[in-house]
Amino acid sequence: MRIRESVDEYSHIVSFQVRNVRSTFMREVRQHFQGKGRFFFGKNKLMQIALGRDPESEYKAGLAEMSESLVGTCGLFFTDLPLDEVIEYFRTFERADFPRAGFVATRTIELPGGELPCPPFEATMDSYCRNTLIMPTEVRQGKLCLIHEIEVCRKGERLKPESARILRLLGDKMSTFRFIVTCSAERKEDDHDTYVCTTHDAPDSDDEGEEAAEEDDMDE
Repeated sequence: MRIRESVDEYSHIVSFQVRNVRSTFMREVRQHFQGKGRFFFGKNKLMQIALGRDPESEYKAGLAEMSESLVGTCGLFFTDLPLDEVIEYFRTFERADFPRAGFVATRTIELPGGELPCPPFEATMDSYCRNTLIMPTEVRQGKLCLIHEIEVCRKGERLKPESARILRLLGDKMSTFRFIVTCSAERKEDDHDTYVCTTHDAPDSDDEGEEAAEEDDMDE
């Protein structure tokens, strides 16, 4: 397995969870670490089996503890870079983006009745707004208007597809792509068959689950 090859090759491992995963931002992270390590992302059971799920099956002593941190949309990064440097990068990396269906709204947004802002709401969008966005609209004197106030989303509730589309039109980047560092492991200098694991932030169980994650081998 390439994961076990990476355990043998690199002295440091970081496990992380990704919130509101976006392939564009993951590419940015991979590019930052190009030539400095190897990523494995998204196949939790495969990663757990490779590391070992308990002391009896772990590939190297201590790695079963890291296996327990692989929850949700998560990954592993193998490197020889200083752990403090890598952990700081992951913890401070954030990118705002438009939320998608299933995202838990971070605030309540309402639109008052009356004329909608133009752009983005053009009079020619009346049919689209009524049929796709489920907005009670009509055209008055060439302007697209809401017949009455609507609630686009409510804080703490998951977005419906039409709500996510409305937020995109409004330019509201409510979603934030970020990492949660769950665990790190360092190989002992005097014993290459043993890793010392450190638990960091608790994994987050609430995720959009929007994009299927893929295993990504970054060996260059």
